[in-house]
Amino acid sequence: MSFFRALKRIVQGKPVFDANDDPINTHLQEQVDAQRQRQQQAMMEGKPYSMNGPQPQAQQQPGAPAKPAGPASTIQKGNDRTFPVVYIKRTNTRVNGNNMQVHCYIHNSWHGEVEVDKIRLLNTTREIDTYLRPNEQKEILVYNGPKMPHDHYHEAELDYRTRDRGDYFRAIHWIGYHPQADKTFIIDEFKLDHPIRDIYG
Repeated sequence: MSFFRALKRIVQGKPVFDANDDPINTHLQEQVDAQRQRQQQAMMEGKPYSMNGPQPQAQQQPGAPAKPAGPASTIQKGNDRTFPVVYIKRTNTRVNGNNMQVHCYIHNSWHGEVEVDKIRLLNTTREIDTYLRPNEQKEILVYNGPKMPHDHYHEAELDYRTRDRGDYFRAIHWIGYHPQADKTFIIDEFKLDHPIRDIYG
């Protein structure tokens, strides 16, 4: 018989042992009392408890290497010198009649992977949605349309984000044109305009 069951009988003024006790029921009751005691002890110690007993706490094995934390971000909000720089490194414009295709080599000069989101130029927006590894560059079609009758559009906006943390940035580029014999203009080059903008910061 459990201590708690015996104590309960003493408090009730009953004999501790009763000749009518069923040994099987007594044994089951003792198990219930013991389980209740373990549950109360676990609650007092702030440990999780289930019907199967106290749940083991996850512990690191002695001598096991600690799980490495993710690398700390080198980006400091408000400090554009720490922002990742992704920019148009080279331009190749192909003319076919009144149409021009502008291909750009977009370069990731940052130490982490980035996703190039979109580019805005000549009153158009083109989704790019491609990834660049550190120091990688890709040739990407950024414009496919008519040659320009003027050179009034001076800026292109290249939006991208860091893959690990999802921070968004914008690289502004000045557009350089080359005049044509038919008095139209084609894009000749892009020049990065520092600083890089933190667009969702």
